[in-house]
Amino acid sequence: MHCLPCPHCNANLEVSPAKAGGQIECSQCDRAVDVPKLGELRQLPPSVSAPVLPKGDSGKRGMPVIFAALAMLAAGMLLAAGYSAIRYAIIEVPIDTVGHIAQFRDAYQDASSAQLVREWEDITERDIDLPTPYRYRTIQLTKAAWGRNALILALAGLASFAAAVAVGRRGRTDA
Repeated sequence: MHCLPCPHCNANLEVSPAKAGGQIECSQCDRAVDVPKLGELRQLPPSVSAPVLPKGDSGKRGMPVIFAALAMLAAGMLLAAGYSAIRYAIIEVPIDTVGHIAQFRDAYQDASSAQLVREWEDITERDIDLPTPYRYRTIQLTKAAWGRNALILALAGLASFAAAVAVGRRGRTDA
């Protein structure tokens, strides 16, 4: 769009290159104004309301693609976060460390002296280190991992959603 002064009232008129060589009506004085040919029209200053973009660049050509990619990324991450949260919620840990120690304490209180001596000999002979954690501890660690994944995916999904909204708003304000 170019700014063409009206020869009758000096009002600034916005003229598109498509109107070159034709006539437009002045919005102030309602008189016909001849629009110069395209070569002369391009020498006029650009109108204030239209942003000046480099030739061949629309300025926001990639915005819909970026917006769609960020929106799909956000949707995928939020779906994965929901799946992880459901997995976290359905895993039941049968006992925790405090309960496990209480079970041993109760078992040793009811044991005879001979059983305690045999237990002590087994511990000293075989060593106390376990090759793998107890089953309840493995379940606890698995549940914690699902919860951590749900939180990380939810935060990443929300960040992607915020970026998509920012790109969408930027595309609209540039229009």
